[in-house]
Amino acid sequence: MPKLLWRPHPDQEFNTAMLHRLRGSNKLNWGYVLGEILVVVVGITIAFYVDAWWERRQEQARETEYLVGLQQDFEANRRLLGAAIGTAWPPPRRCWR
Repeated sequence: MPKLLWRPHPDQEFNTAMLHRLRGSNKLNWGYVLGEILVVVVGITIAFYVDAWWERRQEQARETEYLVGLQQDFEANRRLLGAAIGTAWPPPRRCWR
């Protein structure tokens, strides 16, 4: 650096140093940028997996509810049919042997 004939004001020294620092900061830190992109992609992927898991869980609960309802309906219909025919349902144990 050449020898200065005059001394700049302290504020001017600070501004000059900041200007040099800012001029050199035009380069992107690609490692940081790629890291941020990776974090966002991983976060979104995890969100999709959690959403799919939650949907499967709700579908299984609905399926169980429907199957229990069907079973209750079948049992009620079997009793009604047995009453209409005049037989008790389920039949006594000795009939099954």
